[in-house]
Amino acid sequence: MRIFRRRATGAMAICALFAMVTLMAGCAAERLHREGLAAIENGQYETGVGKLREALQRDPQNMGYRLDFEARREAAVQQLIGLADQARAAGQLENAAQLYRRVLAIEPTNDRSQRSLAALEGDARHADVVAAARTDFEHKDYDAAEAKLRSVLNEDSGYTPARELAERINVARGPITVAPKLKTRDNHKVTLQLRDAPTKMVFEVLQRETGINFILDKDVKSDSKTTIFVQDVPVEEAIDLVLDQNALARQILSSNMVLIYPNNPAKQKDYQEEIVRAFYLTNAAPKDAESMLKSVLGAKTLFIDERADLLVMRDTPDAVRMAEKLVASLDVAEPEVMLEVEVLEIAKSRLQDLGISYPTASTLSTPSNLVLSSLQHQGSSTITVTPLSVTLNYLKQNGLTNTLASPRIRARNKEKAKILIGSRVPVITNSVALSGAASVPTTNVQYLDVGLTLEVQPTIHLDSDVAIKVALEVSSIVKEVDISSPSGGTTVAYQIGTRNANTLLRLKDGETQILAGLIQDQ
Repeated sequence: MRIFRRRATGAMAICALFAMVTLMAGCAAERLHREGLAAIENGQYETGVGKLREALQRDPQNMGYRLDFEARREAAVQQLIGLADQARAAGQLENAAQLYRRVLAIEPTNDRSQRSLAALEGDARHADVVAAARTDFEHKDYDAAEAKLRSVLNEDSGYTPARELAERINVARGPITVAPKLKTRDNHKVTLQLRDAPTKMVFEVLQRETGINFILDKDVKSDSKTTIFVQDVPVEEAIDLVLDQNALARQILSSNMVLIYPNNPAKQKDYQEEIVRAFYLTNAAPKDAESMLKSVLGAKTLFIDERADLLVMRDTPDAVRMAEKLVASLDVAEPEVMLEVEVLEIAKSRLQDLGISYPTASTLSTPSNLVLSSLQHQGSSTITVTPLSVTLNYLKQNGLTNTLASPRIRARNKEKAKILIGSRVPVITNSVALSGAASVPTTNVQYLDVGLTLEVQPTIHLDSDVAIKVALEVSSIVKEVDISSPSGGTTVAYQIGTRNANTLLRLKDGETQILAGLIQDQ
């Protein structure tokens, strides 16, 4: 008796110690969770996320801890990456590197921070080149500035200062032409005050004033008159005013030489220079390039070969140079995006079976080989009863199941991508077709997608942001229904329960979004 009591006391002590240890562990996890949230609110992201991670390790079944850890870690990472990108764009490279390292301290596998940190090594060199290009731009040496920027953008196409300066150069340069630009003596503007003057004399005056040489075609009329009153205008505008009055056209031969000829189809054919240019396309479709050149430049002499992705153009040098720019802007690789998707299904199950289970039935039986005359002799000593039992139930279950799928989806810009995590359920349909006097039964099989279906369509913007159309559907078989078929058999049909969500998200490179709420109670 004493031994039993000692053992019972020892068992109770062990249970008490286990309960105390469990309680202390739970209190420590709660304290770490609370301290982690407070640290993150104060901007101490590394310390806060570390404490939340430790709290989750101490109590891995606590879904509140898990959700707080995931959400706060992602918010901290995005906050630090945003500050680092701003510092990098402002040229504060040391500050940006420090912020990217803080991101890697929180999430060592963060790909965007790793790539940006590696790119910072080239930013210092790129900044010097862009500064030199900016000096060329201020001196209006656009070709030299553009050449320097091209070397930077070939290494890092997303370098913001280089892209911004390149845009400023395009705006300042204006339309690009092959023909040289006329330059007057000392680059001064022109003033003319002439009434009914012979056209040839007007060109002589312009030659004396500007130093530009004019060559007149033999068919230019010598008796034509020109009236012009202009003051301080560019020389090209003054020349165009004279040409418009006399139905003439011009061809610039050099910066100080112009050919003047009658503006008619025959002379245009004689003087207008044409060249042939072949474009081998890599990404764009030849038909799209042809349509663009016809719409924008009015090009008429075009040939396409879809088999070789070739576009051939014959036109003036100016038109061909513009076509080169347009085709280069169209023939770019279609951007792609890699989506890392984590699908988390949380299934909670609770089962409680407490109390007493009483017997629900009892059977009385007589001896075997009993005849009718023997019934009067039956009594408590001959009639048997089946055993009766009473069950005490102490069952209580509380389960939590996490099913995690982590697919990767690679999708092209503005193209749909679909992934199914589940199964395809066959649905069989029977039908009878009449063929003359006989009936011919036919069987068709169709498949239904049951499970989790995710459909995405990304749109990639120039600032590297990605807008994604997301369609998420969760379906399951509710029950099976047997349907009688005309041939006498049965066909199985399914009742499908569906939950779906459709939304449009806009994310930065490396950013995470959570889409939740597809709940089902059973």
